[in-house]
Amino acid sequence: MRNLRPNKASGCWQLRITRDKVLYQENFSVKDHGSWEAAEKAGLKRLKELLPNMPPKKTIKGVKTRRNTSGVVGVRMLESVKEGEHNSWRYLRWQASWPGNRAGSSWGIDKYGDHRAFICACIARHHETNDRQFIESEYQRLKGSAQVKKWLSQKSQEPK
Repeated sequence: MRNLRPNKASGCWQLRITRDKVLYQENFSVKDHGSWEAAEKAGLKRLKELLPNMPPKKTIKGVKTRRNTSGVVGVRMLESVKEGEHNSWRYLRWQASWPGNRAGSSWGIDKYGDHRAFICACIARHHETNDRQFIESEYQRLKGSAQVKKWLSQKSQEPK
């Protein structure tokens, strides 16, 4: 269980619950409970007591964090570089990812252009889909729309 973890160095089970950026923590020592199993059982009992009275968990899906560099949640620019003895190349692409699909959907800037690649990545993220045919048709449908203008106004990164 994510909220209860063994801490071998301290000889205890640690119960940790974070709600609204507040950490609730209790330790259940092996010394006090007689064994690792007994300390774990005490921790699980306390967890069952605490959870019903805790505020609900907040999801971070769709929340822009300071790690976001593109301006749109779940969309980022990726760069691949290969430097060889005889040739080298650089490939930039916009990638959309979402919970459950870290690989997401990538759109090459060389192939689609910066604007289109970015918008296609936004569409992929918005619909959480890798279906390129759907994304392409949605791009054609949305051209010039308020949604596209909104995504472009949020864009905070340009290819270098």
